[in-house]
Amino acid sequence: MKKILIAVVTLLAVCNARAQDSLKINSEKPQMEDVLTLLDAMDIYIYRFNAEEFLKHKYNVSFFVDEYMDGVKKERTNTLHMGANIQSVKIYPQEQWDAARKQHGLGPDEDDFVRIKTVSIIVRKNSDTTAMATFASPGAGRMGVSLEQYPAGPDSVYFYSSRPFTLEAVPDTGAVEIPLVLYGSGWYDERYNIVRFCGESRIDPQLKAGILKNLPHYYILGVIFTPKEER
Repeated sequence: MKKILIAVVTLLAVCNARAQDSLKINSEKPQMEDVLTLLDAMDIYIYRFNAEEFLKHKYNVSFFVDEYMDGVKKERTNTLHMGANIQSVKIYPQEQWDAARKQHGLGPDEDDFVRIKTVSIIVRKNSDTTAMATFASPGAGRMGVSLEQYPAGPDSVYFYSSRPFTLEAVPDTGAVEIPLVLYGSGWYDERYNIVRFCGESRIDPQLKAGILKNLPHYYILGVIFTPKEER
């Protein structure tokens, strides 16, 4: 019996020593970062922005798309009107005002409700030569525009990627135009014979980022807040 106990103790000691000398990797549930990495690999770029500070005033909200070729602005290709950030129940027929107040959680003497407090921009590859940019806000709807792409390098490679802009405070007066996302083509690196897209992880609103000197073609997608005239 004593020999058996000694053998068991010895075996446990050996197993414990092996456990201390071994390493093990453990599985985890995928995180949001993994989802974004997957979307990036699929040429899908998603950005979401909080615009609650603009609820201090009533604005008409629009999205814009500017196109640049070799660093020179070609034109404003699109301006998409999303409507007011704050709306009144009085846009409906009077007999619907009470129902609208209830729908938006308003009191019996309240008229205004929040319509736009967050906005999203989604850019995805649509075909070999085009991408689709979607502008959306919960409760306000969504709109999309097609973005033409151009090849780069001797092998005519279509390689586009995106970067968010650095978000800076803007004056609390008048209309404001805020760039949010850059979507552009990679450039051909003759030294390594590849098309690359590398540089700053964020673009400054003044467009001084070094990466912009290399991009042969890009779009700037942003939002415009225009003070709403009261009637």
